[in-house]
Amino acid sequence: MPRKNCLVKISGDALGSETLDWIKDLSSDNFVVVCVGGGTQINEAFIEAGLPVGKFGPLGRETQTFQERQLARDVLEKNQAAVQDELALRGVYASVVIPVLDIGTVLCHINGDQFVLAAYHGFDSIFVVTTIERVEEKAKLFAPYQKIVVVGFPAALVGRREMVFVSTTAMIPSISVDSGLSSVINVLDEEEIAILRSRAVFVDKYCGEKGWNKDDLTMKQIFEIRDQSGWENPLDIKEEENT
Repeated sequence: MPRKNCLVKISGDALGSETLDWIKDLSSDNFVVVCVGGGTQINEAFIEAGLPVGKFGPLGRETQTFQERQLARDVLEKNQAAVQDELALRGVYASVVIPVLDIGTVLCHINGDQFVLAAYHGFDSIFVVTTIERVEEKAKLFAPYQKIVVVGFPAALVGRREMVFVSTTAMIPSISVDSGLSSVINVLDEEEIAILRSRAVFVDKYCGEKGWNKDDLTMKQIFEIRDQSGWENPLDIKEEENT
């Protein structure tokens, strides 16, 4: 019996080792196509280039010039290449695409959620991967579509392996966390706070050893950091240093 085909749409904010490991598990029984986003990274690239971030309508970001569309595609293609490389290192040879169409040489950016709906009839199953803070919002959006399942990964700062799966036919509450660090700490226990702080120390040290700017990391650099034992088991490393 042929393997079923599966579309995984990933928010750029949800890209990380845990997400890629999950895709590896998914690919054991499915032919997987990954659509990778990067809205936050595009915002940062626009600001750095002195371009307006733009207005967001029901179809996504409204760009005005070819320069804006090209820069947005460049960011997405960097994410695409990074995800392809990281999946290949895990032995996963999925097809990785970006939500951009070239129609008669005209670049047409498509909102990732609209991309999912456009592909709905072609896939046996569809997963929308986002941060846990956005799970409830996404589940409401895709509620009319039974084939779509929203997958929420916990905040990357904590990096737990557990996930929240939300069927679009059965809503569940999600954790509401502000983006500020103080708000994150308010919902963590003491061990989780210690993990967060130890990881911050590890990132400073690792980036210093590598000569990287920790405030301007590429996706490959982020993946490399998150694959280190100092990230995965920061409290164990700290105990070793204290002995």
